[in-house]
Amino acid sequence: MRRSRAAAVGAVTLSLVLTAAACGGGSSGTEGSNEKPKTLTYWASNQGASLEVDKKVLQPELDKFEKETGIKVKLEVVPWGDLLNRILTATTSGQGPDVLNIGNTWTASLQASGALLPWDAKNFDKIGGKDRFVESALGSTGVQGQDPSAVPLYSMAYALYYNKKMFAEAGITKPPATWDEVAAAGKKLSKDGKWGLGAEGSNLSNNIHQVFVLGKQHGADFFTPDGKADFTSDGAVAAVKQYVDLMAKDKIIAPGNAEYAQNQSLSDFATDKTAMVLWQTASATFKSQGMNEDEWGSRPPRCSPAPRARGPAPTPWWPASTWPSSRTPRTSTAPRSS
Repeated sequence: MRRSRAAAVGAVTLSLVLTAAACGGGSSGTEGSNEKPKTLTYWASNQGASLEVDKKVLQPELDKFEKETGIKVKLEVVPWGDLLNRILTATTSGQGPDVLNIGNTWTASLQASGALLPWDAKNFDKIGGKDRFVESALGSTGVQGQDPSAVPLYSMAYALYYNKKMFAEAGITKPPATWDEVAAAGKKLSKDGKWGLGAEGSNLSNNIHQVFVLGKQHGADFFTPDGKADFTSDGAVAAVKQYVDLMAKDKIIAPGNAEYAQNQSLSDFATDKTAMVLWQTASATFKSQGMNEDEWGSRPPRCSPAPRARGPAPTPWWPASTWPSSRTPRTSTAPRSS
């Protein structure tokens, strides 16, 4: 890994949509020069059931990128529980990867560190233009009024996935449509070592997503009108309590899930240990776990009546960022599908 080199390299989404560009930087040698890099280092976030599943999905696409551009990509899939600390260490030492995935909740703070390449109009043009991206996703790529510090990579919507076999065994004929129904169904399902709902209790990012969605359903705004952070409103407090109560009060989540942080709840779902999960685009993971499509169902998560918060509905996504370069970025293209 070279000290100061940035590159935006193709990273495949789970639907095999590939966008790629490379921005040279750093020193010459076996890994190439700024203008003609031969090797790039890519830190990918854990999206599948395991680190190995992610490698299996990403590596063939990176191989295609190497075949077309001659640039080898050194892939490392980093667990979400470790990713932020790894990035912070890299920003301090200057020994960062060339490309990385980050959580969109981190973009503003990491942008302030100066560690990420600004995505100005010139850089956006090299990957097909800014208008390729959904406005709501671009809205969380950094501080308002500044060039984005990242580009959207994965955009996903949460759904309630349910195990049809476990539902049938419990005599439940249709998936729950409200949070009260989730709790009621979960209580019927939670017996004999099996549980109604799975959770990633030690995954900070996942917990933030769940509470943010619930908070919006309770009418919470996480910023005051004058722009100050507010996590103590009635809606925010109600959201945290509701999520925690699924384990503490309703007892439909296994206590051991409090230590889950690497998508173990998906494995429990696929092996008939957990009947429901709140997740995003989980079908590929279920397939990799040996589950057939007719063995599970999904529906949009619903909520009990509550005042709606101001602003658009949340769109969970993960952006890709690049380390800043001390020299002018150079673009190389990779296969791309629309």
